[in-house]
Amino acid sequence: MNEEDEHRLQEASPERSLGARMFGERVLDAVPETVFVFDPTGRLVWWNQHATTATGYDDAELASLDPGELVVEDERTRVEKWVRNLFEGEQDQSVIETVLVDAAGQPVPYEFVGAVLDDSGGVAGAVATGRDISERRARQELERQNERLEEFASVVSHDLRNPLTVAEGYLSLARLEVDNDDLEQVARAHKRMYDLIEDLLTLARAGRAVGEPELVELATVARQGWASVETGESELHVTGDATFEADPRRLRELFENLFRNAVEHGSRRPASQARQDAVEHGTTSRVPIGDDTRGSATPRVAVTVGTLEADGECVGFYVEDDGPGIPEEIRDEVFESGYTTGDGGTGFGLAIVEDIVEAHGWDVAAVAGPSGGARFEVQVRDPTAPD
Repeated sequence: MNEEDEHRLQEASPERSLGARMFGERVLDAVPETVFVFDPTGRLVWWNQHATTATGYDDAELASLDPGELVVEDERTRVEKWVRNLFEGEQDQSVIETVLVDAAGQPVPYEFVGAVLDDSGGVAGAVATGRDISERRARQELERQNERLEEFASVVSHDLRNPLTVAEGYLSLARLEVDNDDLEQVARAHKRMYDLIEDLLTLARAGRAVGEPELVELATVARQGWASVETGESELHVTGDATFEADPRRLRELFENLFRNAVEHGSRRPASQARQDAVEHGTTSRVPIGDDTRGSATPRVAVTVGTLEADGECVGFYVEDDGPGIPEEIRDEVFESGYTTGDGGTGFGLAIVEDIVEAHGWDVAAVAGPSGGARFEVQVRDPTAPD
């Protein structure tokens, strides 16, 4: 055993042979977890090969470190106390979760299991075996987020819907007694609230989750989505078809939201006039998307669904309208939750679209269509990827 091995190992049992000790070291070096050995004073005296890989320190650097220097600063006192407690004999084994910090200063969540090493003369040292728990921490955080989202969805579903239902009842009674055009404004406000509730529930409960993918036909799902949306006198044109794997329910939901967006913001008026009117009705800080359709119960929009081709193969699809389009400076912002430029939109439709796209591992982008209208391109396959 060379000098490097000598400083990495303090003999816990003198009777063991040199060959057995070296074999034990090889076994511990093969363990895919960090192993640290401390002497009774708490000094680090041995570690396995994985410890150098995990921490980024070489053997000489580890030999010069105190145990507390291996963790983030605000954890040092707790870890040093934990090491000392291993030698008090109150319990032979202990577990601690902490944050290891590597040589580059990067924090990594770790769990260590400690145990005392005894020999015939008493305590010879202690061993701490650690493992990276980043994935477990991420799962726990995701579970907490899901719990909070479920609580939020419950509040939205019950605590908001119930008073809205009461308001709808009083509105119906008022319409029987009073003939007032202002009541129509109240009805539209109620509808907007219902739409907001549905979109919020979709974001909270479905989010970026998709079911088991299956082969779907683009044209079929697009037409199903169109049939589920109030489109007035608008028209749908499907110019291409393709088959690919997707969650059919969530893909239809994607189309529904893109179609609603087109109907709400599109217009068959000249693009220049639509842009001018939209800006007049909007704000100076946000440039509205397309046309303000207030006062028009059935805006007429032509919506086209087609395929994206690369080297003669379908790599995705697009949804395009013949409206005034989306100003280039806000094309990334339109996917943000709550972003809206019209009185009728909820601001969550395109956020839902992005969630569905990302859940499938696809990409979506808002671009200008050939005629200047809004066009959303969804790439379902990387054209540069090998088959």
